Amino acid sequence: MKKLIICSILSFISFISLGQIYIVDSLKNPISFVQISSNNYNLGYSDLIGKVSSLKLDNLKKDDTLYFTHIAFHTFKLPAAAVNNLDTILMSHKSYALPAVNVTNKAPKYQIIEGCYRSKVYVNGNFAYFSEGKVSYLFKAKNGNYKGLRLNDYVSYQNINIKSIFKKFKTEVGVGNANIPIPTFDKLPQPFIKKHNLNKIEVDERSVQLISEKNILIGKLDFNGEFLEFSLVDLFKKSERNLLNTQINIKSLSYNMIFSHNQDNSNKIYSNFNNLLYQNYTNQYSLQHKNEDVPKVVYAEYEIFIERIYYTNEYNKDDFKDRMGMPDGKSRDKDSWDKCDCPIYSNSDPKILIENEMELRTKSNKY
Repeated sequence: MKKLIICSILSFISFISLGQIYIVDSLKNPISFVQISSNNYNLGYSDLIGKVSSLKLDNLKKDDTLYFTHIAFHTFKLPAAAVNNLDTILMSHKSYALPAVNVTNKAPKYQIIEGCYRSKVYVNGNFAYFSEGKVSYLFKAKNGNYKGLRLNDYVSYQNINIKSIFKKFKTEVGVGNANIPIPTFDKLPQPFIKKHNLNKIEVDERSVQLISEKNILIGKLDFNGEFLEFSLVDLFKKSERNLLNTQINIKSLSYNMIFSHNQDNSNKIYSNFNNLLYQNYTNQYSLQHKNEDVPKVVYAEYEIFIERIYYTNEYNKDDFKDRMGMPDGKSRDKDSWDKCDCPIYSNSDPKILIENEMELRTKSNKY
C-alpha cells in the first residue's frame, strides 16, 4: 500500500528508499535534483521525472539519518529505517525575499557576478577535496564571454590520507580537484535549447520537458512561483573512452540552475545571467586501469550561490585573472564565513569530516 508523506509549511519533505520513489510538489509536478545524503556523503539525486531508484545505501545503518535537500524547498531529515515502504514524497516550497536585479538602460561593456562557491570531490566514497570561497566573475555584457575572476576569500582542504588513497590505483589518469566553478553561459536555458535544437513539450502551465532530436528527455523547465528551475540530467551518460591504458566511463553529467522569477515574466526562458541565483554542476565517472579489478569512482559537485549581479564599463585588469583550478591554503582566519548574501544560500559544509579527515591543502603537501 502506497504511503504519502506531506511536509508542513515549515518543513521540507523528501524521500528515499531501497525501492523506487517519486518526489512531487503540491500540484504533483515532479521535483528533480533533490539531493539525498547521510553522514555528509552524497547518496544520489532525483531524476527529471522526480524518481530516485538507484542509491548508494551499502554502508547505511538503521540508526543513520537521511537528509533530503533542494534549494527551493525545506530540508527534512528522516531515519534511514523509516523509508523502506515509501513510494511518494510531497514537498513544500520555501519563500524568499529576492533582491531586485540591477539592470541599466545603457549598453555597458561588462557584467560582474559576485557570489560564493563550494566544491567537493569524492573518490570511492572518501572525501578527497573540498574548497569554498567568495568570488567575483567578469563577463562581456554583449555576448557573455568569460573574462576572468577575482578570488576574494577562500579555504581549501584535502584528505589527510590522500596519497595512500591514490596509491591503491595503478592508473595515471588524474582525478579532478575541488576547482572554482565558473557560471556557464552556454548552459543558460535559451542558448542551450537553441544550440541543441531541443523540442519543448509543455506538461502543464508550470512544467516544460526538453526533448532531444533523438526523442530523449534530457532536461526540463519548472516555473515554481518565485523561481524558474532549469535542469539538465545525465548528459553524455555511458560515454566511454580509453587513455593511458585506462577505461574512462562517464556515468553522469548534470546541470541545475535556479533563476528568480515573477508573474510579469510569465514563461520567459532566460538567455542571460541577470536573474541567476544558483548553479549546480555534478559529474560522476570511473577510471579503471587494464591491470585493475576495481575501478576508481569519482563524484564531484560544484555550486555557485549568487549574491549580486551588476554592470560596469570599467574594471581593474589586475583584479581579474583568467584562472581556474583549486586554490591552495586559505585567505582567512575562520574556516567558513558566517553569512553568504545569496538569498537561497544553504550552509552544508562538511565540518565533521574536515575536522577528522581533512587537512589544509598547501603548495607543499598538495597531491
